[in-house]
Amino acid sequence: MKKWRLLLCCLLLLILNFSRAAIPVQSQDAPPSSTLQARRQELADRIAERDQLLTAGDPVAIVQVRNRITELQLQLFDLDAALAESQASLDLARQFAGTSNATLLADTLNLAADARVRHSDAEGAVTLLNEALTLSHALGYRHGEAQAHALVGGAQFELNDPGSGDNYNQALQIWRELNDKRGEAQTLAGQGLNYIISDQRIEAAATLQSAEAIWRSLNASTELANT
Repeated sequence: MKKWRLLLCCLLLLILNFSRAAIPVQSQDAPPSSTLQARRQELADRIAERDQLLTAGDPVAIVQVRNRITELQLQLFDLDAALAESQASLDLARQFAGTSNATLLADTLNLAADARVRHSDAEGAVTLLNEALTLSHALGYRHGEAQAHALVGGAQFELNDPGSGDNYNQALQIWRELNDKRGEAQTLAGQGLNYIISDQRIEAAATLQSAEAIWRSLNASTELANT
């Protein structure tokens, strides 16, 4: 890989790590921590909260806190722990199918798939993401659809599947319909990383510039500093 591509790939990985928003069920109450120390502290607090909830038997609360733990573990690159935590959360969340908490199952499927992509199991991730897409579409849960399409795009790229670009574009279309600027910027960043790896310089530059413009409009200092 050429030096410029290696440097840009490292930069994009930082952008994706620092800018990764929490799945909406968690992020509405607890925005992602922006510093390493803060993330470690929140992780410790959430693990303690999980252990308390396990004795209370509230499955919705347990899944929510397990999902947040998974997000933090991914941000801290503890991939083995994230994979295990996401699987435990998914096993519990499956009982929400057909209930008023079904969107939480969709979120958990997406998060579990993300953990698998990071763990070099793109095929396993696609299986979960197809389930998430079907469920989100049936529920009319557009955020879940957009998140799943974006993750499918990344997983397909890992598998050299030509459908990757289509899924990124579908995700972007939905984010724009929802006016979800953060989701749009994150998807553009992921797409830009893939363009870099594919040695598509013009497309990479345009995509990353679009992501940067969105971060600026959001005054997202952490993401902008790494763009």
